[in-house]
Amino acid sequence: MSSARPPAMRAEVPTDAPADAPAEPPAATVPVPAGWSGYVPGGALRLIELPLDTRTPGACREFARSTLAGVGRSVPRDAVDSVMVVVGELVTDSYLAAATTVQVGIDLRQDDVVVTVHDDRPQEWRGPDRRNDTREMLLDALTVLHESFADEGGTVHVARLLLAVA
Repeated sequence: MSSARPPAMRAEVPTDAPADAPAEPPAATVPVPAGWSGYVPGGALRLIELPLDTRTPGACREFARSTLAGVGRSVPRDAVDSVMVVVGELVTDSYLAAATTVQVGIDLRQDDVVVTVHDDRPQEWRGPDRRNDTREMLLDALTVLHESFADEGGTVHVARLLLAVA
């Protein structure tokens, strides 16, 4: 077992304010595809930004797990496991695409979890010919929707996972 510590967290921005706080728009936002114009963060959005190295996917999986554990409501174990796998796969994709930083967002809403991974990968690593078929099949199996798109700073991956109905 490695004694190496995961990279330090650079930023974690909660958007849920105390009940006595003045009403303001959420401080944290995540980029979403154009077709998601109706997307509204669920009030439990958490963000983290990390430098990318071989330890980052594990640190981001732990961030996802601890975020879902700390929201004050029960999240099914299989949903937590699925979110951790999706986060790990998307962050690994960023690492393999030569990105140097990654921002991960976990947004627990009423019936789903929206995961965003925003990286700074170089332009030449943004094409569809860089897709990994195995990763795509895994994402298809775990998510109800996943999309990738380029923005001015890199590539954004967005995935939506449904919570199990009890």
